[in-house]
Amino acid sequence: MRPGSSSPALRAFFAISLALVPLSGWAEERLTLVGLAKPPQPAAIARLLPNDPQTALPPRFGHPALPVRAVIPDDIAGPGPVQSVGPLGLPCEARLTATLSQGGTVHLRLEAPCHPSERVTLRHGKLQADYFTSSSGIIETVFPALSEIARYRADLRGGQFVQTAAHVPGAETYERVVTMWHGHTGLAIHAFEYGARQGQAGHIWRGDPRAPTIAEAGRGGFLLELGAAHPGARRAEVYSFPAGDAARGGAVRISLGVQVNTATCGQKIEAVTLQLGRDLPGEPVDVSVTMPDCSQAGGYLLLKNLARDLKIAAQ
Repeated sequence: MRPGSSSPALRAFFAISLALVPLSGWAEERLTLVGLAKPPQPAAIARLLPNDPQTALPPRFGHPALPVRAVIPDDIAGPGPVQSVGPLGLPCEARLTATLSQGGTVHLRLEAPCHPSERVTLRHGKLQADYFTSSSGIIETVFPALSEIARYRADLRGGQFVQTAAHVPGAETYERVVTMWHGHTGLAIHAFEYGARQGQAGHIWRGDPRAPTIAEAGRGGFLLELGAAHPGARRAEVYSFPAGDAARGGAVRISLGVQVNTATCGQKIEAVTLQLGRDLPGEPVDVSVTMPDCSQAGGYLLLKNLARDLKIAAQ
């Protein structure tokens, strides 16, 4: 058909360049519209288009219908699985690390971006305590090492957990006293070193816990409080004495105490005690204490027969 004999709707000047490039037995045809003097009408455009979307060119140009195939190089990887992220855009994978610290302890750090502001139980052997992650899913705390190869586990919501381990040289040379309970009220440890009396230097308790550096130097023990002060949370106290590096011999008297107040008076206080070290039981013991009535609120109950005293030999 000559250019001048087209229908009025297609009376436009255009140039067509047509290239045939062999491609593995197939052909790719390019149709390039170089210029238009006047835009064609929609009906005219429809007559130019092929009926079959897999036909490269309309038959009116005198070329056979050719199939079209998309070719994708083999070295282009697909998008892969979508990675889950937390509220701050960090990957959801939780991670627990243990770094060696002083006095037979480790510094634990939990990173769980998809578990913000949630309860987490940290476990080490028979010792366990509940913590709450920050708004970014972080927990940082100090935990004792009850064995030289110390293994730790963090239990998350939905049955998930992460684990880690640390090598803590000398961890088993410490003698330890542990109490564990649920909620705000439990049995507090009072350790009286080398004949110390209540309130004197050498009386170690939550009011004067001392630092692990004292034990590192072999000059006495220290106390760690574990867990969050939250109703129903598992909590614990751990008193540690460096029996393997003690500068002098003697004894450490152990008592357990609880405040008599409106929350505890007339109630039954339940806890679990655990003592670890040379010639110590090493097994959990259930303890139940019936508190005095509320007429004695404001007092303090100190129990001297619920834990064994520690006998220390000079090293």
